[in-house]
Formats: sequence, C-alpha cells, structure tokens
Amino acid sequence: EVEVVATIEARPESPDPEESVRRTQIRFDATADSVSIQTDFGDRLLDGRWLFDGRDPVPLVHYEIKVPRSVDLTLDDNRSEIELGDLLGRLRLHTDRSTVHVASFHGALDAEADRGSIRIDRLLLTDRGEFRTDRTDVELGVSSTAGMNLDFDLDRVSPDVDSGLLSSRISEDHRHVSYRGSIGRGGPTLHYSADRGSLRLRRV
Repeated sequence: EVEVVATIEARPESPDPEESVRRTQIRFDATADSVSIQTDFGDRLLDGRWLFDGRDPVPLVHYEIKVPRSVDLTLDDNRSEIELGDLLGRLRLHTDRSTVHVASFHGALDAEADRGSIRIDRLLLTDRGEFRTDRTDVELGVSSTAGMNLDFDLDRVSPDVDSGLLSSRISEDHRHVSYRGSIGRGGPTLHYSADRGSLRLRRV
C-alpha cells in the first residue's frame, strides 16, 4: 500500500495563481506491485505574452509519500528538497540541484547527482552501491563493524574520512584521488566517481 498526499502551491510572482495551479497535474500509473508518480506542469506559456522568461513560473509541489519500509524506490528529481526515512531494499537516485537527506538505508544503492547534496545518516550495503556525482556534496554515515569495499575515482575532491575508518591510506596525485580498500572486513563494493564537490565518510 502506498499513500500519497500532494499539495500544489502557486509561486508569489505568478500573475494568475489559480490558473498556475490548475495547469499542474499529478499523474499516477499503478499496477499490482508498483506505483509511478509524475508531476506534469503543463504548458506554461501565457497567451503568447513574454513574462518571466516567457513562461509562467511553475508552482511548488509538496509530496508526502508513505511506502512499506521494504521498497524498491526510484527518484528522478530536479531542484527539490527530499527527506527519506528508514528504508530497506533498493534505492535509485537521479537528481539535479536537489538536496537529499536519508535517515537510514539498508540495501542496494545507485545514485547519480549533478550539483546539490546527498546525506545518508546510516548506510549499510547488502549489494553493490554506486555513486556518480558532479559538483555534489555527499556525506555518508558508515559502520566499521558492518564493513564494505570501496572503489573511489575522484577528480578535484579531497575526501574527509574519520580516523581509523579505512583499511589503508588514500593516494592522491595532483587533483585526482583514487582508493581501493575496505571498511572493516569488507563486504559489498561501493563504487564512487566524482568531479568536484565534496565527500565525507563519518563513523556511526
């Protein structure tokens, strides 16, 4: 069962707030074992008039989504603030200039981000993990007892890692950082490639 509450809020600068909200549609595609939710902002042209770079500014859409704790979740998002609770399963993130905060995640992870930030307070991999980021600030809380393998390929990113968390030293050549090692006794591999931004590994 999935419960969704969506609130559409016109921006203060909108010339016609009611019309701006009316043009915005929340679209659902549900099957027996999946639900897809999409925001459709519609045609924002205002009778051919040039306003705010030729378009009515899209309204703000606030979602509150309740899902089972064990879930296969995909988020494809642009310029939003996202809060996720305690989840198990598979998580796919594709974000552009968004802020993502995950309280706890246990499972397989695939994240691609352009700018913005991602923070996972507690990350425990049970399968492969993947990060591909550009100009993104990332903070991961990891356990030294649970363990994982690490494969880092970082350009212009100097990772900040709690002392004693890694099994070996990070090598840095000019503005490139590479690391092949582990946390604790190892485990599933976290592949991480990044260009600019920051990476913080924090012990939990």
